Amino acid sequence: MQIERPILEALGGLEAVATAVAALAAEWEQHAFTVGVPAPSAHPVIEAIWRAGGMDNVEVVDPPIDGAPVPAPRAIPALDFRRRFTPAERAAVTLAASRALEQGDATLQVWLDDVNAALAVHLDHPEVAEGIGALVTAGLIAPERVAEILA
Repeated sequence: MQIERPILEALGGLEAVATAVAALAAEWEQHAFTVGVPAPSAHPVIEAIWRAGGMDNVEVVDPPIDGAPVPAPRAIPALDFRRRFTPAERAAVTLAASRALEQGDATLQVWLDDVNAALAVHLDHPEVAEGIGALVTAGLIAPERVAEILA
């Protein structure tokens, strides 16, 4: 995952970000032993780094020199993302996740849990695209819905 240097600096620098990612990882590890406690959360960039596997997967890059504006990440609150699916689609996905779990396949449920645990869903993130693609492949949403959901 690439992070532009100014974003990193705005978050306090490399060491502060690494500390925050490590703290979030520790909080999630402890959260596994809790019941009824809200899931840990952090700045969306910190969460993205943690979800990407930590600081070892971060490449710090400089912004473009030509002055071309860098597009802002397209992110929406997780609930707003969920509401982009029709009630029938949400029900089909939930049922499919439940049935898959009964058969020992947690893949869909893990994706749903990740979406639900996120403060924001980054519409251009590869994991989001992969998850939506899996929903299409499974026949849970129509292919023409992808563009609407990710718009």
